[in-house]
Amino acid sequence: MQLGIEHSEYLPPISQDSGTDQSRHPVSLLSSNATRYGAQQYYQSRPQKMVEWFQIPGWMAGTWSKQGDVTVSATDLVTGYSTKMNEWIDNRMTVSFGHQVDRSGAIWQANILPAETDSMSGAKSVRFIAVARKCERFSPSELVTRTHYIITESYGATGQICEQFQQESLNDYTMLNTGELMNRSSNRVFTYAGRPTRDGNLESRFNKLAGFSPRNELDGVDLRSAFTNFLASLGRPDLAP
Repeated sequence: MQLGIEHSEYLPPISQDSGTDQSRHPVSLLSSNATRYGAQQYYQSRPQKMVEWFQIPGWMAGTWSKQGDVTVSATDLVTGYSTKMNEWIDNRMTVSFGHQVDRSGAIWQANILPAETDSMSGAKSVRFIAVARKCERFSPSELVTRTHYIITESYGATGQICEQFQQESLNDYTMLNTGELMNRSSNRVFTYAGRPTRDGNLESRFNKLAGFSPRNELDGVDLRSAFTNFLASLGRPDLAP
């Protein structure tokens, strides 16, 4: 996927208890950069939430669902071997975009971190913990975001963890003529030490389940108050709903 936006070369490493299985026992982030990613908060019993905002295209606001993804290509970053693919993978997920609307009619996404999203991929349950997210590009027809995840895959029947890793996703959201939301994503997988191991390009089609409705509370956060404060910080208190 060519977005004119590059992936990170590395991510902050995550330490492990001496002598434990690295894939199963995350402890904390080593790097001082970890604070800005917020991943240290993920491993605390009561993570402190932070809220940021970015604007989204009006057509994107609402609730959407997908049944799976198509893997377009994959690259092993250790060997450099790359292959073209057209592989369907079951990955059912429902997501909502848009939380507040300002007085000009612009719709804004509340970026609450850390954030958890659960999905199913085949017989595995997949838990995504977003520890950083930002808008890379916005226009009325497109949104591009960068998200840093801690991902845990486990067997659905037993809940036993089979793999844990870090991932950076560049997501390019556009609207298709069919009315579907298309997400073309470039995903780079990293070890817990922050070393990149593979890249994958996916395409995901979402169908709309419900239209946009402002939300005044999410994950214990007063969104209306947070949004009013955000607009005031931009010098635009006149846009507060």
